[in-house]
Amino acid sequence: MTVDESASLYSNLLLKLNQESYCRLVLDLMRTRHNVVNIGGPCAFPNEFDAQTEAWTTREEFRMLDMIERYNLGDWEEVQKAVNPSRSPEEIQLHYENCYLNGRLGLEILGNVQYPKLTDHTSNIEVDETLSAEVKESLSKINPNELRLLAYMPDRDDYEKEYLNEAESIIANLIFVPDCSELDKEVILCAINMYIAQLRERCRAKSLSRDYDLVAQFFKDQKIAGNTNPWKYSPYDIRRMKEERELKESLKSFCQFLAAEDFVTLVKNLLRERAVKTRISDLQEYIKNGVTTLKGKKEFDYKGTPIRKRKWKRIRFSTKSKKLSRPWLECGHQQMHKLN
Repeated sequence: MTVDESASLYSNLLLKLNQESYCRLVLDLMRTRHNVVNIGGPCAFPNEFDAQTEAWTTREEFRMLDMIERYNLGDWEEVQKAVNPSRSPEEIQLHYENCYLNGRLGLEILGNVQYPKLTDHTSNIEVDETLSAEVKESLSKINPNELRLLAYMPDRDDYEKEYLNEAESIIANLIFVPDCSELDKEVILCAINMYIAQLRERCRAKSLSRDYDLVAQFFKDQKIAGNTNPWKYSPYDIRRMKEERELKESLKSFCQFLAAEDFVTLVKNLLRERAVKTRISDLQEYIKNGVTTLKGKKEFDYKGTPIRKRKWKRIRFSTKSKKLSRPWLECGHQQMHKLN
């Protein structure tokens, strides 16, 4: 290397060092006097920041837009992890709203957009969110502990395990795509109609349960049978109750078409019809055998067939059993007390 070349290289090096030192000096002066900060890249919105807030680089802007498109608008915590961990999710949300939605860019893009006017189809009638009187009346007959055993939620009027509990599985995996074929739309609508039909059946079953007090009746039947007094009813009453119970069992399938009061009235009328028909057949038999007086009726029953004798004794015992059962029970309790 010649002397001239080395002198030229040395002069260029000094010039470069002077330029770098000059730039550092200018940056220091700008930083101290004008609060200029080097953000490490170009800024897309330089007028949106001041000395208290840190400016956004274009790299952060592009990364924020990509993450919003990936995680959807509103998931700011995931966006914050990908953009810059030093920024808070609230800061990122505020920056997006001020610069893109409400800023110059948002006003230019969204300013001329005409949104369709939505018609309010709801009524102005105030809806009472409390339980209806029918539900409250049915719940008042049930012990709270029993409701807890059934996992009943009174504020929703729902049970943890409902009737047709798997009805929601029909529409659980349905996905509605706007550009699907007509056949797919028909299949989806059929599944929705099946789900609505099962919901109606569930509501109907729940209404029947409240109307007939099935929950209270269930826990009543679960009581210990030893608590009942066997001498409380006469044999005639026991037979009548058995006949009524059998009639109710045979007509149980018609409960869904009748209210509880109408069903009770129907059973009473049918029992009364049976009693009247039985009485008419007995009177016809008395007339056929020439019995026309009450005295003759008693003699005919006493001297009649073995079946009629048993029936006559049964009727006599039924009429006197209520009067005789109470003293007999009191006597039995007194004897047990003396033995103890």
